[in-house]
Amino acid sequence: MTFWEIIAAAENNELRNLVTADSKEIKKICVFMTDKLNYTLILLFASDERSLNGKFSVNYILAQRELGKVVFIKTLIDESERAFQSITKELPGASAYEREIYDMFGLKPEGHPDLRRLVFHSNWPENTYPLEKNFEKNLKPETADVKVSFKEVQGSGVYEIPVGPVHAGIIEPGHFRFSVAGEPVINLEAQLYFVHKGIEKLSEGSSIEKCLYISERISGDETFSNSLAYSLAIENIAGIIVPDRAQYTRVVFAELERLTSHLGDL
Repeated sequence: MTFWEIIAAAENNELRNLVTADSKEIKKICVFMTDKLNYTLILLFASDERSLNGKFSVNYILAQRELGKVVFIKTLIDESERAFQSITKELPGASAYEREIYDMFGLKPEGHPDLRRLVFHSNWPENTYPLEKNFEKNLKPETADVKVSFKEVQGSGVYEIPVGPVHAGIIEPGHFRFSVAGEPVINLEAQLYFVHKGIEKLSEGSSIEKCLYISERISGDETFSNSLAYSLAIENIAGIIVPDRAQYTRVVFAELERLTSHLGDL
């Protein structure tokens, strides 16, 4: 679909399924929809579709919360190019998504202001992308020694305090570098993903039932929420509508889990 076809369909609430846009127009589309139509970018991810169409895809999901509209836009990337337009400067919320895509697929978000490693640490070899379909899930790459840089803040009275890797309460383990001048924190560099499990690769080729068990075990604090999200995805693919009683029951369990998480945090 062209730029104006997508915009017109979004305004008329016709975009309920995935549509494909030209990769050269995707930045213009996302900026227009967020600035002019009050949409919010809620997810950005890539997929290796070379076995289907010979290309990679980058997928943008935008929502208009007040009206309950959701727009799914896909753009296709040639394997020879392995690059797409970054929207981070215009929509800062895309930054981590684009960095993760670069780590996992080797698709470069051109124009991104900070393409340092996000998921991988210094022991992961370069030019090795685990979410390519031809990457074997049981492969253990050779340990590498890649330099991972941190931003340095300089000036009179500025000190850098490294902390971790450490398990810091309810969040995942991380390495944190604080640049401080007395009490004020001038800059914080956080390196996470120390417990990255490769859930997506682990699920590839597995049965629907096995993937349900995997989704329940992603995180013990969100066992129900994660398995519910997985079930909703399968139901959407299969065109299944669950009974009202099941939907009410899901709301009750989701709320109980939410309350438990709040109590644990407090």
